[in-house]
Amino acid sequence: MIRWVAAIAMVACLVPQVVFAASLASEVKTSFRDMHRDTDFGAWFLIPGAFRSADARNTKKFGEVGDTGEIEGMPDQRGFCFAMNNFDPDRGGAQESLTITLIKTGKLPTDTGFVDRTEEAMPTIPFLVTADMVSKNFPLFCISALTGVETLEISIAGSSQATERSWSIRR
Repeated sequence: MIRWVAAIAMVACLVPQVVFAASLASEVKTSFRDMHRDTDFGAWFLIPGAFRSADARNTKKFGEVGDTGEIEGMPDQRGFCFAMNNFDPDRGGAQESLTITLIKTGKLPTDTGFVDRTEEAMPTIPFLVTADMVSKNFPLFCISALTGVETLEISIAGSSQATERSWSIRR
């Protein structure tokens, strides 16, 4: 019994140090092929450590995020990047789009002082469905400027219901 506990503890230490709660998968995909092959079209992923598009495009780590709800235990970083699986071999080349709305609450700095809440509609993200399992041209959005943010709500509306999500993150 003691050997099993020690073995489990050793394996737990070897798992990547991204903290995943109920809404986040415990396994991090480490290639574009794994991200596309092992999940369905419309699956969303946190890209650990990335908070800018340039960071996100140059990494191959993807932690799957659940469909809806509160994401607990997010890594402590300056922002977050999320990517979507746009692989569907039967619909490759189809045009779709995403609309993302962010609501930030907390003590948020502005040019004239502080506010308790902001709401921002990000620019629409057009994308092509891909039939290429190793494509790195996936829909991506990043969120930064999180100073003073206590709760972040993310709503994603898509031209396909498979892409729609609603999450909240407490910091």
